[in-house]
Amino acid sequence: MPSAREIYQKLLDDIGDAFQREDFDVYVTYFVFPQRVQTFDRSVTLNGPEDLQKVFERMLARLNHLNIVDFARVCLMAQQIDDTTIYGYHETKLINRDLFITEAYTALSVLRLMPGGWRVSDNQYAEIDPLTPSAMVEILGKH
Repeated sequence: MPSAREIYQKLLDDIGDAFQREDFDVYVTYFVFPQRVQTFDRSVTLNGPEDLQKVFERMLARLNHLNIVDFARVCLMAQQIDDTTIYGYHETKLINRDLFITEAYTALSVLRLMPGGWRVSDNQYAEIDPLTPSAMVEILGKH
């Protein structure tokens, strides 16, 4: 049986692969709705796939504008709270032609075991310079 950290990292990898392929139909399957997304200065709720699609498209546009060729996401720690819940932290670095172009930012995610597998239900982002997570919540214009 995989560890909480292995489950968390696999989900990060699968989500990242779907995002890199710009495959929203697969990407959306990794999330539970409603979903709360928080940064230091705001919090929004993604009520359904249509909200996530706005965020997805905004993230793609922003990363393309910044000439991001890859992003590295690594699970730093994960703990299984009960049979259906994992809390974990991961770090993200955005890469532009093999150079890291941002300070790494950390996220706390809550994973829930749903029919079909593990899904993300909540995210809290700690970013030094507002970049992608702040842009994600900004697009919805909710506080």
